[in-house]
Amino acid sequence: MKYEDFAGQEQAISEIVSLALQVAKHQRGEEHLQPHDMLKLKLLREYAEFEEALATKGRLDVLSELADITYYNACSFALDNDERDLQEVQRYICQRAGVTVEQSYIAALAKYRLRASAPSTKNFDAENEAIRQALDL
Repeated sequence: MKYEDFAGQEQAISEIVSLALQVAKHQRGEEHLQPHDMLKLKLLREYAEFEEALATKGRLDVLSELADITYYNACSFALDNDERDLQEVQRYICQRAGVTVEQSYIAALAKYRLRASAPSTKNFDAENEAIRQALDL
C-alpha cells in the first residue's frame, strides 16, 4: 500500500485485526486476539520503545515503533470499541513522531503484512524497508 492508496482508518483497522488473527494462528495456534489486558500491557511496552527510539534511534526505527503502537491500539479498539482512546493515542503518537494518522496506519500495515506472511521470524531491516517504501521516504 502506498500513501496515496490509503482508503481510511476503518479499513486499516479491519486489515490490522485480520493480520493480527493470522499472526495469532501462526504463533500461538489461536483464532482470536490476545486478551485486552495483554494488549494494553504490550501497548505500554511499545510506548517505552517508541520513546527510546525518539531519543536515540533513526527515523525508520521511530516509524517502526509507531507501527507497533498503531497495531496494538487497533487491536485493543477491536475489543473495547473505545473510539476516544483510539483517536487520542493515534493523535498523540503521530504528533510525537511528526507524521499523520494516515501515515501511522500505512506504516503498521506495511510492517504487519510482513509479520503475517512470515510469522516465525522478525526481519527488522525488511520491515523498515517496507515502511520506507510505503511512505515514499
